[in-house]
Amino acid sequence: MNIASFIYAFLGLVILTLAACSKTDAAPQPAATSSSLSLGVEYSKPAQDAPELAYWGAHAVGHRAETVVQPDRLRLLDIDPETSMPRRGERELPISIWYPAGDTIGLEQAIYTRRFVQDPKWPMPDFPTSWNTRGEAFQDAPLVLDGDFPLVILAHGWAGNEISLVYLAENLASKGYVVIAPDFRDVAPSDPQVFQLLFPRAMINRAIDTHFVIETMVARARSEDHWFAGLVDPEQVALIGNSLGGMGAVRVAGAAYDGESPGASWIPGGLITDQTAQAETPRELVSSHLDALILIAPWGAQDDVNLFSTSSLAQISVPTFIFAGELDAIAGYETGPVKLYEQIGAEEKFLLTYLQAGHGLTPGVFPAGADAYPYGSIGTRDPVWRSAAIANIQQHFITAFLDHALKQDEHALAYLTPSVRNASEGEWPQSADETPEDFAPVGSDESTYWPGFRRHRARGLTLDATTPE
Repeated sequence: MNIASFIYAFLGLVILTLAACSKTDAAPQPAATSSSLSLGVEYSKPAQDAPELAYWGAHAVGHRAETVVQPDRLRLLDIDPETSMPRRGERELPISIWYPAGDTIGLEQAIYTRRFVQDPKWPMPDFPTSWNTRGEAFQDAPLVLDGDFPLVILAHGWAGNEISLVYLAENLASKGYVVIAPDFRDVAPSDPQVFQLLFPRAMINRAIDTHFVIETMVARARSEDHWFAGLVDPEQVALIGNSLGGMGAVRVAGAAYDGESPGASWIPGGLITDQTAQAETPRELVSSHLDALILIAPWGAQDDVNLFSTSSLAQISVPTFIFAGELDAIAGYETGPVKLYEQIGAEEKFLLTYLQAGHGLTPGVFPAGADAYPYGSIGTRDPVWRSAAIANIQQHFITAFLDHALKQDEHALAYLTPSVRNASEGEWPQSADETPEDFAPVGSDESTYWPGFRRHRARGLTLDATTPE
């Protein structure tokens, strides 16, 4: 295929990809200007009815911003007008870093910028393209004096950015983790037909970017020159991926894409071939540093995409925790997260299902007036579940899982293996002096209620667990 054919094929198949994902190829509506207002606080600290391990840890939290640069990357949509060929060059990825902080007296709390990409199906010409929210972390705070904290990488979903999972980032940093989130830059303001182009570009780049960030940050943790050298334990690394970020995370954890799958066929010009199991010269994308994998509504396993074969998923051996919505119409359920849970080869794996929930399992703060738009919060607000409840349940279980997998906390495993699969079937232990503030006890033979949940709060959830004998 010559370069002209490649470009036409690429743009043509991009439109087909959009049609497959959004059922329309209409041009996007004009974007409104960004908001500069500081809005509500993100869901970093739990609501009053949260489960036990969702609560803030012992550390204050600091936040810093940096950029990592990978040389010699193909710029898929950066066409040189003189040669009509895509240029190669540096790929810059902004990253946010959250960490246990020292003295924060007099410091300002971090301000984060959220983004929104318009879907042509639901035009909202006055809806802002970005807005600010306030975090609990302190900007550029000094490091805590004693370090050696596990490293957690966050991979956001399609069209998100580095603060899409801030409710996890700040919460985990308060508990003694260093958390790093790249902005995968799915969206570039100069892109023509930005909505049509951002998805296939993200699909091609996501695993490559995720692998590069992990390798770069582990190398920095092992160096003597980076500011967090000595703060991070590079031998304890976890990866958390949401939606399309979950697709890349599965690839980096060890499952090569299936080059004969429907999803792989959407990408023209062989641009994803070297990431597949059929590649003659496969790209090295599996990270040897991973010790734990967390997937939130992971995209890519469902039948109409089916990027991962059974044999490739069996190659993933690190402990894995998957969060899923029972009615997820984007990533699927039985052929999506359930399939991943059943076929991933890890000896220790878990599947937490939000019953009646959809794909929006990464809640974020929306701007004032967003509720005036019927589709303004699609993907980040579930129609059944409260956003705070979704966030708090994740904070609870991710804390237990990472404490168990990375910190070897034997006590934490009890939160991951309740005696009943369906939370609603658990029976509260009888106690004459119980109060509404009590949590169900951990390791009690008298209770089948899910450990760490308050009475009447362990509902609408199921937890499947596979653990070594």
